[in-house]
Amino acid sequence: MPTTLTDQMKQYKFRWKNATDRYVQTYPDKKVNNNPTQNNRAYSTVLGIANELFVFKANLKGDISNSKSYINDADKTIDKTIKEYENSKVDLVTAIGTNKSSKPFKINKYDENNESYINSIAYIIAIFSTSFFIYKQIKQ
Repeated sequence: MPTTLTDQMKQYKFRWKNATDRYVQTYPDKKVNNNPTQNNRAYSTVLGIANELFVFKANLKGDISNSKSYINDADKTIDKTIKEYENSKVDLVTAIGTNKSSKPFKINKYDENNESYINSIAYIIAIFSTSFFIYKQIKQ
């Protein structure tokens, strides 16, 4: 049993050549009415091989059509996945910049902001307190 298309085509070509050669060789005997049976058998063999070739051609067309639709579907799926990946990447990159990444990062950023606000208030209180005591000292 042939395994590749090339092997199948070689086999069909070989069988076609033998069947047509046999048909051509037995044709004169049929016309002379010496032995028409062998020519009829050769002719039916040629028709059988022609039928097999038509079936082979139809199978190839069907396989090609199915492969084409499968490849187109796979291509669309790949394009969709690539677009989703690109959109996700853009969303993640912008989310990091706008602090929409994930909860731990948000909490850390808010903790840092709160700590800096508290430190600023403490420094302002210290400056005003120092200024007040200096003012009191100067006034006395």
